[in-house]
Amino acid sequence: MATKATKKWLEEDNGIEIEFATGQKIVATLDEFSEDIVQKLAIHGLSQKLGDSYASGEPDEAFGRAEVVYKSLLDGDWTTRTPGAPRTTQLAEALAQVAGVKLEQAQDKINEMSDEDKKNLKKHPQIKAALATIKAKKAQEDAAKAAQEVASGDFEALAI
Repeated sequence: MATKATKKWLEEDNGIEIEFATGQKIVATLDEFSEDIVQKLAIHGLSQKLGDSYASGEPDEAFGRAEVVYKSLLDGDWTTRTPGAPRTTQLAEALAQVAGVKLEQAQDKINEMSDEDKKNLKKHPQIKAALATIKAKKAQEDAAKAAQEVASGDFEALAI
């Protein structure tokens, strides 16, 4: 699967460089944009960073995960891993199934990949099919759990 583009941070220049498969590049630095746009970019990034912290967790863990990352950011730490975050991802599970390797090996490979490479991997037909199966199984498990909660009189399980 061909990579469309690669990204790299230009920390000294406060920007990014995106090099496309065609050889064309976009170099974008924050000083090129108006204050309003920089603020919107920052808010978008903050939303994404906090959202990533709880995206793969359970609903009752979401606040705690986001709070840990939020406090770490306040302390100047960009790289804090969310405590309690699963050690393996659905993408690693799919890769392990397709490649016939151990889950730990697949997760190690995923951890080494760039975000762009992960995005491209998700588009691979076999990985896409495995992910769909994994997500469907998770949805069935969640539905069964909710049905048990409703059967026990917990109608909040139906809240949308």
